[in-house]
Amino acid sequence: MSFDISTKQDPCTEIYFYVLNYVDYQESWLGKSIDKGTNKEIYWYGLTPDGSQSYNFYSLSQFINAKVFHGKNIKEIWDLIFITSIDGGNIEEIFSFYMR
Repeated sequence: MSFDISTKQDPCTEIYFYVLNYVDYQESWLGKSIDKGTNKEIYWYGLTPDGSQSYNFYSLSQFINAKVFHGKNIKEIWDLIFITSIDGGNIEEIFSFYMR
């Protein structure tokens, strides 16, 4: 989430993931983009395909500490998260780009 998205042509980073042992979170997204209204970074979760668990945050701290996973935050369940795609690409290929 520390990657500067303002350098991208489409200023958005999306990570597709699932959470082991959480039936609700098998097709989930998290990301960072630019809020067009304020022109500031926004961090977000889209945890269910139907959009019923979508959350926006205006600081990384709020995003990380939000208890949106059945009363837990992402730090508390990190060992259960499996990333399947970053920006629609293969993890191994795209990860090196973000780690520069």
